[in-house]
Amino acid sequence: MSFVLSRERSEDKRQVSESNPSVETPVAEPPASKPLQPKIREARFEDYSQIASVVQRNGLGFKAEEQWRHLWADNPVYQSLQDCPIGWVAVNPDDDRIVGYLGNIVTGFSIEGERVVCISSYALALDPPYRRVAGFIGRRCRNQKNAEMHIITSANSKSFAMAQGPMTGSHVPAGDWQNSVYWITDYRGFAASALAMKNLPRIASYPAALAMGIRESLRGNPFRAEGRQSQLIECTTFDERFDDFWNDLKRAYPHRLLADRSREVLLWHFKYPLLQDRVWILTTRHKSAISTYAVFCRIDNVRIGLKRMRLVDFQTLDGDPQMLAPMLAWAYHRCKREGIHMLEASGFRPEKEAVISRFHPHRRQLPNWFYFYWTRNKELAARLTNPDAWDPCHYDGDSSL
Repeated sequence: MSFVLSRERSEDKRQVSESNPSVETPVAEPPASKPLQPKIREARFEDYSQIASVVQRNGLGFKAEEQWRHLWADNPVYQSLQDCPIGWVAVNPDDDRIVGYLGNIVTGFSIEGERVVCISSYALALDPPYRRVAGFIGRRCRNQKNAEMHIITSANSKSFAMAQGPMTGSHVPAGDWQNSVYWITDYRGFAASALAMKNLPRIASYPAALAMGIRESLRGNPFRAEGRQSQLIECTTFDERFDDFWNDLKRAYPHRLLADRSREVLLWHFKYPLLQDRVWILTTRHKSAISTYAVFCRIDNVRIGLKRMRLVDFQTLDGDPQMLAPMLAWAYHRCKREGIHMLEASGFRPEKEAVISRFHPHRRQLPNWFYFYWTRNKELAARLTNPDAWDPCHYDGDSSL
């Protein structure tokens, strides 16, 4: 979820804007009106044009209407529920103009053989005179009766104070969600985007890239000694074998909270990245069955021209994360071949992070923690205080949708 409490653009707003490659230029803010208390009601599909407008004029990119509707219309978990809102809007009582929005995305998790219905807040945007009602909209989201859990996986610095309060909940107790871990795979492109972020001329990217290349050459290729890539099988989609893998994964780790990775849900989650060739799927097999898989997804920062590939999921049935190493090496070399500027991999369980750290990635501290959760189910809440009950990643929630 990306809360918008300032019109200033900042790097930490990336979780929504970067995932939408066709970002539109924000439209002008409407003339100021008397800040009356707005009405809050459930959002409707026919509200799209006004919702897109309020999100864009508050500094965020927004999905095309077909992709936005897809979040609910083709969502298998949403379709299994009754009377589940797609979100809420704040409406100016004078003219019925939408002045605020919060989306409500439904996903499924599994723990100890039980399904947990989860909601993820998405793209909260409020015009300046109405930002005081953010808490009211947030409580509408939290008080839903058809979901047991609420997660936020893309809180930005503007929402951080709110995310620590009673509206949002607790830090996920596993994974590092306050540092970006990455490898540079195109020096000039990376340097140009870094200069753009600081509003410096891109012409300086040439000497910056040269200096960066010299420094990186002293570090050496982090993956030069990594082999075993011949064992990897690239997939172009999610076939029926992923259903078998999902069932095996639940049996292998019954005490972990795992986001639904059934074929139907994977195809929904990655539909448009698959159509746009922005997803890489790697597997290893035992006989004909999948034993390990990883998903890499393009999550660019369009505003500064940064091309980024992110590891959003890695799962293995045998408990040994070492196969992550050749998968990272494969993605690193492909990023270099295709002119992608960086490869990112962060937010995983400690044993997966240990494999990632072996390859000496760069590390940059983010402005705040990005993954929060809350549940009204006391039994589930007690389980989730145990870090071993978690296997968090960017597949959870809305950060890779």
